Amino acid sequence: LALHRAGLELRVLSIVGLVVAIGLVWPSVAGYYTDWLWFEETGYQQVFATSILTRVGLGAAVALAAFLLLFGNFRLALRRFEDPYIDLGLSPADGTPIVLQRRGVSYLVSLVSALGAAVAGMLASSHWMDWLQFRHATSFGDRDPIFGRDVAFYVFQLPWYSFVRDVLLGILMFAIAGSTLIYLLPGRSSGAAGPLSALRGARRHLSLLAAAILLLLGAGTWIEGFSLMNSPAGIIQGATYADVTAQLPALRLLGVAAAVGAVMAL
Repeated sequence: LALHRAGLELRVLSIVGLVVAIGLVWPSVAGYYTDWLWFEETGYQQVFATSILTRVGLGAAVALAAFLLLFGNFRLALRRFEDPYIDLGLSPADGTPIVLQRRGVSYLVSLVSALGAAVAGMLASSHWMDWLQFRHATSFGDRDPIFGRDVAFYVFQLPWYSFVRDVLLGILMFAIAGSTLIYLLPGRSSGAAGPLSALRGARRHLSLLAAAILLLLGAGTWIEGFSLMNSPAGIIQGATYADVTAQLPALRLLGVAAAVGAVMAL
């Protein structure tokens, strides 16, 4: 009877999940189909197909890379737990021990990595136009007076560099936060006591992640310096006198400080 009831509940949950999925997916499918009919009438199906394939390909590539980064870091942090069970201590309610199976934590790590990768993939798919502009950039034949770069760099390439930096920074921040939480779990095979001892044992892993984050922060100052060339400042579009003489040197100084911090972390 218990097995029959569990099977019935599972079927009900499956039906509810299917209904919810159809309710969420169907409006998007209807919207894409309507757009396809419009492009078919105008004779530009290839344009619409290119946008769809670029979104899917870019989202899948970024999602795969994000999953490998997150899953690899989480599994590396979980490697120190050699016992099949992780003891979380006693329950404050009835005093019974709270124990997690290492296999269950591994499944949870895989699920969290997949969710993070899905978010990164969806963000990447929304920047498909930036990727196409970066890939098919064409020179303007005119250079800016501050850095001497072609205008095409600011129009086609800089937005993509900024997006890649932001996505990588978000993934690594998520990776270092999740890895730290895993290292803080009790029941390590090394027998170290206390959370600080756990973090000392993980210093190499977390230091490498911290160094990568600091390097990305430094790259952000480099990108922000170039972004001054096309930033609105009052009635003037582009870099002002204050930007060139004050803000740009400050950004360069912050970039150097981030690089020094990365070296110290290493």
